[in-house]
Formats: sequence, C-alpha cells, structure tokens
Amino acid sequence: MIGFSLYNVQNIFQAYLSDHKLESTHTMESLTVDTTQISATRRLKIYYDGYRLRLLEILENDFPKLHTLMGDEAFETLGLLYIAAYPSQHFSARYFGQYLAQFLAEESTYTKQSYLAEMAKFEWALADTLDAANANTLTLDNLKSIPPEQWGNLKIRFHPSLEVHAFEWDIPQLWKAIENKEAARLPKKQKEAITWIFWRKELQSQFRSLTKPQAIILALFQKNHDFSDVCESLTEIMDSETIPPVTLGFIQQCIHDGFISELSYA
Repeated sequence: MIGFSLYNVQNIFQAYLSDHKLESTHTMESLTVDTTQISATRRLKIYYDGYRLRLLEILENDFPKLHTLMGDEAFETLGLLYIAAYPSQHFSARYFGQYLAQFLAEESTYTKQSYLAEMAKFEWALADTLDAANANTLTLDNLKSIPPEQWGNLKIRFHPSLEVHAFEWDIPQLWKAIENKEAARLPKKQKEAITWIFWRKELQSQFRSLTKPQAIILALFQKNHDFSDVCESLTEIMDSETIPPVTLGFIQQCIHDGFISELSYA
C-alpha cells in the first residue's frame, strides 16, 4: 500500500463497493493480496456481493409488504437496480431506502405499475413517523380554554410526525390485507385519489383517511391559516351552516388522535 494513505484506501474501497468501476476495481486488486486458497479478485468479489446482500436485506426490512407484493425475484431485481441508481450516501442504514418510492415512480421498468411506488411511499411514511421529533400533544381541555371571541383567530401547529399523502390505489387496505396474511390479491385503482394521514401516537405508527373537506381543513391549517380563513375556504364545497361544526369536529378528532401540539389565537 505504499503511496496510499488509509483514507485513500478507504475511499477507493468505497468506490469499488458502490459502483464497481474499472479504475477502482483495478486499484483495489493491486492493493489486495492473493492467498493460496483464494485470489485477490475473488476476495474482493465476496465483499462486493456481501455489501449488496446487506443493502437488499435493509430494503426487505423497510419494505416488507412491497417485498410480498412483488415476490422474491422481482424485489431482488428492483433492489439491485435501486442500489446502482442510488448508492448509499449516509452513515446510517436507516435512510438508504428513502428514494425507493421516487425510483419506482420514475424508472420506466415500473412506471406502468404505479401501485408499487405507492406501496413504497406508504411503508416509508409509517417508518418516518417513528423517527420524527417529539412534541407535546393537547387534550380537549386545551380546546375548551379558548375564549369564544378568539375562535376566528385560532391557528394550529401539528405534531412533527404528521405526514399527508394521497393514494390512487387502495394501498392502505392492501397493506392491511398483507399484514393480516389474507389471500393474495392485486391492488385496486380507485375512482379518485384519497388523502391519508400518518402520525405517531404512544410510540406506534398510526394512519387513517380523510374526507375532502378534512383534507382541505388540514392543508389550510398547515399553511398557518386561521379558523376564519379555513371556514371561508370551505364555502365553495359545503353549506355555510355546516362548516363551523365540521371544522370543529375535525379539530376535536385530531386532538383525540394525538397529533395537535399547539393552539394559538393571539
């Protein structure tokens, strides 16, 4: 290894494992010693294959329902394509699969099966809720303490774990079916996309669907609109008399579900 520092060797080895380019391969082979039992090329190939097997295992652990949906062989093919397109860049294996849904949505091999990207998005969202920052959650007593004259100014801050995603396929139902080991079936395309929310409650991932009005209410509060703005925005799709109770009911449900962290009205 004369002429190569440890740092240089580590970088060359990482390049060899990541992309197996000719230059890095030749350099690593020149730095690796043959033995009477096994050649330098074979020794390096063991590391190269082992590295990919470990990354495939990480993907299987992070996307178990996608794995079940695709089957062993197809999932392995996907994994190897993904490894080549998105080499691991983070010291933690937790983030390796963060672009899999994007890859499935963009890679021509899979774009006609858009439900695969949605399943990957669904499973990653569940995992994301567990990694989100902690924050306090409110109770209905906090809601009762708001002065009546301040309700129009009410703004809401949601728990950091909250995520919002729309699905064109019945992915949440299919995920549950696989989880419950029900008979295998293909996903079903819905008449229109449905909004689902994901959050963490008591160290457990939660998810549920939203109605169209609820999705609008949530989106507006997330953009820092107040209660009056939200109600006014709903007049195009709802009767004005039903808007305040529907909005209040949604806020109460969010508090009950445990993903509202702050109410303000000043």
